[in-house]
Amino acid sequence: MAIVAILLVNMLIAMMGNTYQKIAETRNEWQRQWARIVLVVERGVSPAERLRKLMDYSQPMSDNRRALVLRLHQSEEDKEEMKEILEMKRTHERLYKKRMARMKNEEFFNTPNKIN
Repeated sequence: MAIVAILLVNMLIAMMGNTYQKIAETRNEWQRQWARIVLVVERGVSPAERLRKLMDYSQPMSDNRRALVLRLHQSEEDKEEMKEILEMKRTHERLYKKRMARMKNEEFFNTPNKIN
């Protein structure tokens, strides 16, 4: 009876492992199909339109290239981190614009006026 119980538990574990493997394969197949659809759509769009959309929806990387970042499943911690990053970017852009405006004003007032 003990051997039968051990064999039944072993079969249950094997069946659960098989089910997990099937689910993982289904998820991978879904991702492959999604990638295939994206490629078909990209090929149907002109290069100029593709470049325009790339600039709209991608993020700049450190080497001046751009990358599209997609996250299907984000934890709350990831969402908070993204909010903080976006807030830092907005602050940086605002300070940069102020600095550029101040530099233009200084150039304007420091250039000698030519009177003809």
